[in-house]
Formats: sequence, C-alpha cells, structure tokens
Amino acid sequence: MIAIEKNNSSILGGVGVDLWKLTLDYRYLAGISDLDPSGASLKTGISNFSLGFKFL
Repeated sequence: MIAIEKNNSSILGGVGVDLWKLTLDYRYLAGISDLDPSGASLKTGISNFSLGFKFL
C-alpha cells in the first residue's frame, strides 16, 4: 500500500486579458509539498484555460 501525505500546499498564479467583449484567462496551480513520502517526487500541477464572452 502506498502512503500519501494528507497536506497539499500549493501556489496559484495566473494572467488574464480582456479584448472588447472577450476574456481569456490562464491559471496554474503548482504544488510545493511532496505527496509521496517514499522518496519519489509527486507534486500537484494543474493548468486551467478559460475563454469568456461579456454580455453587459
């Protein structure tokens, strides 16, 4: 059985651009805590792209 840490600390950063009524955003979640105590490097890394349209 693999032991997994219960705490997952991470850093969130992102950028966004608004052009006319369109929005484009990018966010990245980078894990800073190692989730696998056995010595292998296992960290969280999540990318998120979003595209939107403003009605008002």
